[in-house]
Amino acid sequence: MSAWLPFALMALVMLAFVLTPLLRRGKAVATRADYDLEVYRQQLKELVRDRERGLLSDAEAKAARYLRRRGLRILERNWRCRSGELDIVARDGDVAVIVEVRTASRPFAGG
Repeated sequence: MSAWLPFALMALVMLAFVLTPLLRRGKAVATRADYDLEVYRQQLKELVRDRERGLLSDAEAKAARYLRRRGLRILERNWRCRSGELDIVARDGDVAVIVEVRTASRPFAGG
C-alpha cells in the first residue's frame, strides 16, 4: 500500500500541472478579426513605447505605423545579425517583407 502512495501523489501533481493552464485561460478572442485587431493595438502601443525609449527613430516609427495600417504584421524591428541590421521585418499574408528605412537630410535629396 505504501508503494502506491508516491505514485498517486505524482499523478495528482501532474494532473495539477495539466489542469492549471486550462483553468486560468485569459480572455477568449471570439474571431480571427478580433484577434488581429488586438494584435494591431498591441503593436501600435509597442511602437509608442519604443519611440519614447529611443529605440526607434521617428522615421522607423512612422514606417512601422504605415505598414501596420496597411495590414502587415510587424515581426521584428531593428533585427540584428552578423552581417548587419534590418529596420523592419513584417509579414503580408505568406510573404515576408523587409524594410530599410532611409531619411533625407535635405528636402531636395533623392533616394
